[in-house]
Amino acid sequence: MSLAPWIFDEKGQAWPNSLKRFAMSGLLVPESTSIAVKVPLKTGSTAGQSNPILLEGPQDAISELVALVGDHGIRQIGTGTISSAGVAVTGTNTFFTRELQVGDTIVVSGQTATVATITSDTALTTSLAFAPALSSNAFAYLTPANTDVENRLGVVITDMAYQRELMNNWVPALHVFGDYQKQEWIKQTILLERNQTLKLRFQNDSTSARAGFVFGSQVGKWQAEALNEPDVLRFVREMKRHRVLCQPYWLTLDNQKVTLTASSAGIGFLTNTKDMLLILFNVYGHMYSAGAAGNITEGFSVKLTEQRTGRVLMSQPLVRTQICGTAQEPFRLPCPLFMDPQNQLRADFTNLVTDASTEVWMTLHGVGVYLKQSGLTDKDVMAEARRIWQASQQVTAIPAGSIG
Repeated sequence: MSLAPWIFDEKGQAWPNSLKRFAMSGLLVPESTSIAVKVPLKTGSTAGQSNPILLEGPQDAISELVALVGDHGIRQIGTGTISSAGVAVTGTNTFFTRELQVGDTIVVSGQTATVATITSDTALTTSLAFAPALSSNAFAYLTPANTDVENRLGVVITDMAYQRELMNNWVPALHVFGDYQKQEWIKQTILLERNQTLKLRFQNDSTSARAGFVFGSQVGKWQAEALNEPDVLRFVREMKRHRVLCQPYWLTLDNQKVTLTASSAGIGFLTNTKDMLLILFNVYGHMYSAGAAGNITEGFSVKLTEQRTGRVLMSQPLVRTQICGTAQEPFRLPCPLFMDPQNQLRADFTNLVTDASTEVWMTLHGVGVYLKQSGLTDKDVMAEARRIWQASQQVTAIPAGSIG
């Protein structure tokens, strides 16, 4: 939960957080995706994209979304039943072309077989025959984890209540979703009132395989009966006000990634294109290379420069593990980085792999404080920024209303 055991008033005094007894923890998942989100592979120069997926607040509660979690290669239940004769598998009421792909593993009553070909929604072959043969059996299937897909799966999240995209471009899923054991709380929690939604779209930039991804969100829930409590009503009212003012934000490379030839240098930019003040706390980054020579563990080094002031943010280039984390294990800046509208960071990369090209992705995560939309004065913006910074020193996620 994002509710800290202590809250702090405007004088910096700490008080026990009495709201905890009214809140419940939960996991919110899309109702339309009992199976993994399927994202087609890239065809030519066109990346595959999923249909929009809606993450909807429950009807019986107000939810505070604090973290996003997800995973690849999940075992799923297949639609319909299957029968087999040798390596030929026939389905009844099945959707082989939509649910399965070559290389998936079919699991039936303790037996497993790998999909070799798919002819139609009701016909496929396996690499080995099921023995004994199947007869109208229910089945499950496993899409194996694919490193190329994991590196190239991107996401865009939209808050439908305000029609706001929470990132400037497709952001790698590695930089947004933790897993069910290691999750990074987002830096500004999101209020989901009854039936309000977040829209998620996924993009697969891999040509090797279709992506299968299961995701959900960790939430704190205020049940209907708790909303009669004065303290809870005040807290929810503050959450609503802060949702207008600020939301979590991911700032990624303008061109999604930078491709570096062997031992070469390259430049990428991260631009704040929105009318908002960004307060950035975490740095995420990863690389992908087929190389076998040079520093293949680190992959690249980077130097960051704030373009508007020309200020270099490090004394010398840093290798990947010195500055880049993931949504599971983020690199946290010692002090937040503030970025005005239209300001940008310049990232100077050097490929440390000497025999192959390296692709680099980088994202900064924090809070966007909206300006014109919320009618804030400069004083209001700085007060809100100070609230966010102060709260970040006390708790991992910033619950709206935690500061008096």
